[in-house]
Amino acid sequence: MSASSKFPRLSKECALNYLNALASPKTPEDFCQLKKLLSDLKKDKTLEPIWENIKSEVSKLLWDEFSEAYSNNPNHRNYLNLIESGIYVSLTDLDLSTFEKALEASPGCKAYLNDQEQNIGITQHSIFSQEKPIEEVSHQSNIRNVV
Repeated sequence: MSASSKFPRLSKECALNYLNALASPKTPEDFCQLKKLLSDLKKDKTLEPIWENIKSEVSKLLWDEFSEAYSNNPNHRNYLNLIESGIYVSLTDLDLSTFEKALEASPGCKAYLNDQEQNIGITQHSIFSQEKPIEEVSHQSNIRNVV
């Protein structure tokens, strides 16, 4: 197997490891940051939103296996180009549902939901759904009726 054919799989493995390490935020703020990151990954459908965080690990693992293919020169143009192309690795076939479930079960998510319940109410759907909070929907309906 060549470095260029192994690179996407290795990059995705590192991405999952990185995300799983973050999957249990402790605070509502950390939860919101991770929720946004997940949204960015889904929207972008590439590793670009997290590439700088996993680039060195991917590079190390790839180098450990394929250094001879690049004449044992870590500054080989083809090797550096391959590493820099990591932002374009497609995530269309990467299942993020395990990460979502872990994130939903995290202390940060529970604290976030508790804060939301106290402030504006929550929907009965998953935290990752596009649904609006129940009270927000009711409030918008009341505004339309008043106008």
